[in-house]
Amino acid sequence: MEKATIKFASHERSKCHLEAMQCLYVVPKTTRDVGESLSTLHAEQKRENRLCFVTILSNLQFLACQGLALRGDGDEKNSNFHQLLALRLRESSLLKAWMEKRTDKYTSPDIQNSVIGIMANRILRNLVSTIHSSPFCSIMADESVDRSNKEQLVTCLRWVDDNFNAHEGFLGLYEVPNTEAVTIFKAIEDIFK
Repeated sequence: MEKATIKFASHERSKCHLEAMQCLYVVPKTTRDVGESLSTLHAEQKRENRLCFVTILSNLQFLACQGLALRGDGDEKNSNFHQLLALRLRESSLLKAWMEKRTDKYTSPDIQNSVIGIMANRILRNLVSTIHSSPFCSIMADESVDRSNKEQLVTCLRWVDDNFNAHEGFLGLYEVPNTEAVTIFKAIEDIFK
């Protein structure tokens, strides 16, 4: 038994025992759990992705609010959208790195059209909720033939607020096959659905 006690005491002072004890007590206090580190890294990556995606959305929103075309007549690199994006890339190293590493950059015409459609629906919902609280409202509709000889129906809403101030809101421009009353009624009905 004495030999074992001497061996244990010798082992306690040995370099390998001291390193093992240090790993057991010091390392957990100075380093984080692997899962926690991965979670933090994932959260940071999500934050950066969201920031870059919001930048692309703000480009679309800006161009749409200004009534500017997103795309050109063929060469996409000269389009308003890509030129504005190139300007933002010069200002943001994070966005530049994100665009270089991503394959799905959310810049395709299909995604642009989808996002603009979502923005338009949001604006219409806000307009409708505003009109619901107004005491008076009317629909204005007019049709015209465009350059390609297609009938276009323009629809607007006019409403009066609680202070009797008149407001107008553009709902949209819709292609209709003809100008018969039934067709125009159905188009207006579809707009409000």
